[in-house]
Amino acid sequence: MGHHPELLILDEPAASLDPKGRRSLLRSLMEQTNGKDNTVLFSTHITSDLERVASHVAILREGVVDYFGELDELKDSVKRLRINAASMLPPEFTVPMALRTFVDGTSAVAAVASIDEEMLEQLKEKWNASVVIEDLNLEEIFLELHDE
Repeated sequence: MGHHPELLILDEPAASLDPKGRRSLLRSLMEQTNGKDNTVLFSTHITSDLERVASHVAILREGVVDYFGELDELKDSVKRLRINAASMLPPEFTVPMALRTFVDGTSAVAAVASIDEEMLEQLKEKWNASVVIEDLNLEEIFLELHDE
């Protein structure tokens, strides 16, 4: 890093480091790249590290890029909905744009790729339900996108 390359490719650079070493490495990367015109390609399974340093992420599925874009945009779009209805929800209950839905009696949990106010209002009215929106971290988003 001392030569300040325009492109730095790191494959699992923090995999064998303890938490203190990982934070030190990430801090050094940020200091070396802050305000400079360069790119760091950082491949890792430690999603919390990416959340600290990444502006963009690529998520692979079976060796193919499944998603590429801004990290903040991804986190703003993928959410978890907790739905509590006044009466039993049918087993075939679905939520528009759902990646996954789990139904248990009067409640349901759905991970959605995007939400809008109209969809939320429709859920509330149709099922006489309360809907709580939860933010997800990158690891939770990865699991929701790859849940089979």
